[in-house]
Amino acid sequence: MNKLVKALQITAIALVTLVLAFALFLLVGNLYKDDMQRTPWGIGTFTVVSGSMHPVINAGDIVIVRAIQPEELKLRDIVTVMSFEENDVVTHRVVDIDLENNKFTTRGETNNVDDPAASFDQLVGRVWFWLPGMGRIPELVKKPVNLVIIVFLLGFLPLNLTIISSVRSKHGKLPPSRTLNFD
Repeated sequence: MNKLVKALQITAIALVTLVLAFALFLLVGNLYKDDMQRTPWGIGTFTVVSGSMHPVINAGDIVIVRAIQPEELKLRDIVTVMSFEENDVVTHRVVDIDLENNKFTTRGETNNVDDPAASFDQLVGRVWFWLPGMGRIPELVKKPVNLVIIVFLLGFLPLNLTIISSVRSKHGKLPPSRTLNFD
């Protein structure tokens, strides 16, 4: 049983460390975004708000986009494009590349028509990977009570496992629980 607690402790600490490192990565990157919404290291994070890429990418997913050169663009790539008219971004699949005119065309998986052709200047980058459902977290933590619960769970889970482990190592087992009798 002690090995199980130790394994849980290590797993919890590793998970908390990864979550905090990823959050720091996103925070620092978001402070220094360029005009294409990319971090200094050429990576952008975007929350998908529509179901146009379903079933591949769903509304509420976060896409991690890496900057690429136009000549690296290939048919069937999933890319994020800056829409200068709407000052917004769209993440869709490349369906046509026109090298002569420096343009490309995208389409959402569930859409019946192509998007208007975009210039290579509008290419934010290729989707590197996506995190299913993670785009809902910012909405979740907007409520202070939810944020407190998340911080509590992430912060105290490793601490609780450490306390259990140290009590077990001193006594060989957990001490009997004590209950108050109010009779």
